[in-house]
Amino acid sequence: MNDWIPVLETLPPIGEEVFLWINGHRSPSFTNNYPAVGYLWYDGTFLTYDNEVLIGITHWKKITAPNLKRETK
Repeated sequence: MNDWIPVLETLPPIGEEVFLWINGHRSPSFTNNYPAVGYLWYDGTFLTYDNEVLIGITHWKKITAPNLKRETK
């Protein structure tokens, strides 16, 4: 995760959509880590654009043009 930024070091800009890495560790035998797209709100919570609160955020990275490439037909 060399281009991911730990949230303990720096938070993303408020309101800017970014990639988020979520630590879904729930027990010694169950881990469900996954990426999501969301943003940091003014009160310090991370949200999706469906207003779902995201917990367990460990890292984030900016969404850049290479990440946005889409296939054209």
